[in-house]
Amino acid sequence: MPAEPDGEYTIRIQAFMAASGVVPFSGSLLAGTLGPATTVVVGDETGTVVATAHGYLAHNSHSEYHRYAWGGLVAVAQSQRGRGLGNYINARMIVSVFRDLHATHIYELVSAANLPSRRMVESCGLRRDPAVVCGVATPGDGARFTR
Repeated sequence: MPAEPDGEYTIRIQAFMAASGVVPFSGSLLAGTLGPATTVVVGDETGTVVATAHGYLAHNSHSEYHRYAWGGLVAVAQSQRGRGLGNYINARMIVSVFRDLHATHIYELVSAANLPSRRMVESCGLRRDPAVVCGVATPGDGARFTR
């Protein structure tokens, strides 16, 4: 996990996420300086980042969901896709939010059209809950946050 919001390692993680098509969070969120968070990273033999995922406790202490973790920002280098690395990094993030952040639940938001991500999340044991619905409003000509 990155230790410093503006550190070189955090900047490398953010650049990797962006290059992989994932809009990165701020360095403060990735490093956990704004609240309980975990950012997991896998590097290759040269130390180059090849996979990332992030989870954090997104709800304030007054919310009934304050122990629910949000998980996402899963990114895998194009050269490493198809090897199960997405499943692995996502599973590591899930373990970390329960072990390190003491979450009681986790949720990941995946577009219905994003079948690879849906399969990855389901392979880690998560299931769609029809009682939970989430929406995001963006300008019609704005960039998407996810694929």
